[in-house]
Amino acid sequence: MKVFVTGATGYIGSAMVEKLIAAGHSVTGLARSQFSAEKLKALGVEPQMGDLKDPESLSSAAKAADSIIQLALDMSDFSALGEAVSIEQAAISHLIEAIADTGKTLIYTSGTGVLDDTGDVVFDELMLVTPIPTPYAIRIKTEEMVLQASNRGLRTVVLRPPIVYGRSGGMILPTLVQAARRAGVSRFIRGTGDCKRSFVHVDDLADLYRLALEKAAGGELFYTAAESSIRWCDLAAAIADAVGLGGHTEEVTVEQMVDAIGPMAKYLASNNQTSGAKAREVLGWQPTHTALLDELRIGGWRSE
Repeated sequence: MKVFVTGATGYIGSAMVEKLIAAGHSVTGLARSQFSAEKLKALGVEPQMGDLKDPESLSSAAKAADSIIQLALDMSDFSALGEAVSIEQAAISHLIEAIADTGKTLIYTSGTGVLDDTGDVVFDELMLVTPIPTPYAIRIKTEEMVLQASNRGLRTVVLRPPIVYGRSGGMILPTLVQAARRAGVSRFIRGTGDCKRSFVHVDDLADLYRLALEKAAGGELFYTAAESSIRWCDLAAAIADAVGLGGHTEEVTVEQMVDAIGPMAKYLASNNQTSGAKAREVLGWQPTHTALLDELRIGGWRSE
């Protein structure tokens, strides 16, 4: 297949592109700058100059491709997340109009940030999501728009990844590791030690994108967790071991955590558990990284 990818130079995108090319697909990637274009060429990807802020710049590559995968959402600045997801929604709406009734595939990357606190429940695709008053709520509307586009002559898929780690990248784990090194102690927010999270390794997630591209039926949503029920206190202890602090952890206030790692700290003060069972059953997904805490302790999460 000829695949057009937005976000191909990003953390998840670059891993996914490797898998797609290895499987024999050809890839065109959105480039916002000449620097990004050169990175794409180095990955074996044909660059297409453009920007989500200019949806029309996506049209020609989308029309020339068999499939489109949307990954280009800048989450590095949590304070500007609302604007970023609004720009993304407008771009997706334009893409749908541009390729409607063509039979093309559109895969949209959302995330488990659309969920409220899940408590001890591990969410699956049959459970209804109650929109929460955060920028992520806009992504639920974008998901619905993508899934409904399966009625407009498109094969559409929505993926909701949890926290992604591996290859020394991602946002949350490296940030927590660096904060522990700076402070000489691994911290978590007071009262959240028993809160549980789900995780997926970036290589396993990249495999799932390929499987979704090749096998998924239209109008489908998939959670993409490789493992769940990891408590913050256990994660903090594993990080402390990973950086040579002998498992030393400390509970701190939300404000102290925000000072240490920025606004994303507020995102960490809850449960957020999801399943990956449907992807395993329907797509034959077989994640190989299912022991995050052990990987942290031995350092294997960095660069495998």
